[in-house]
Amino acid sequence: IVVAASKRARQLIGGSDPLVKMAPGKKPLSMAVEELYEGKVKITGENAIQEELTEKDEFGDIEEAEEKLITLSEEDL
Repeated sequence: IVVAASKRARQLIGGSDPLVKMAPGKKPLSMAVEELYEGKVKITGENAIQEELTEKDEFGDIEEAEEKLITLSEEDL
């Protein structure tokens, strides 16, 4: 969970839009933790990402889907 929150925080720092409403001035890591807590972001394994992206396109587009899926590889664990 810590690694996933860290990866999502880096996405937010890089310009991704937050998926939860937060008070102004909240740090990216706080936003990332809240997104995970609310289920707005999924943690997937390295092999599961393609399955998620090719299943019913519930996210609208691939870029948006990739933002909502935090992929952890074996080296992350």
